[in-house]
Amino acid sequence: MTSEPVLLNGGEDLYRGRLMVPLRYLAAIPHYIWWGVFRFFILFAVPLNWVISLILGRQPMIMYEFLSGYIRYRTQLLAYLTLLADPYPGFAAVRRYPVEADVPPSQPTGRLSIALRPITILPAFIIVQLLQWGLVAFTVVAFVVCLVLGRMPMRLQFLGLGVVQFMNETSGYGYIITSSYPGFGSR
Repeated sequence: MTSEPVLLNGGEDLYRGRLMVPLRYLAAIPHYIWWGVFRFFILFAVPLNWVISLILGRQPMIMYEFLSGYIRYRTQLLAYLTLLADPYPGFAAVRRYPVEADVPPSQPTGRLSIALRPITILPAFIIVQLLQWGLVAFTVVAFVVCLVLGRMPMRLQFLGLGVVQFMNETSGYGYIITSSYPGFGSR
């Protein structure tokens, strides 16, 4: 198990096409469906991954690939929906994108750490639930700002990226991809 957190790369793309700012939510309809299907399987994959990892003392590679793929996809989709990035995201999160999740490689970890993960993740999970509501408010503000200015101000973008970063770190820790506990410090 690596102690590296799941980090974000990118965030330089500040231009937002005024026409696509309101239309992106319609254009993303296929992604809403795909994300719902992906999240359905995540509901089963996370507990299954925990049990298998607890038994083996390491995460199976297929589970690592699936869960890290979900983090990468969700990052790109959230970046698009929250106006943190402008290009339309792919469905597999394999091509380059202005905002990407850098998921560390899978490493073995201790069974005690895996066994306690559902308890130790709770504070970060509660914060993520609150931050998701903040991300909705952020998106409304970013929508108006991008519609008026045609670009995302750098400080506003850093705020949104910070929330997505914390969500990724929490997911990486909760999905047993990393042993690095999520935090708000600069990395």
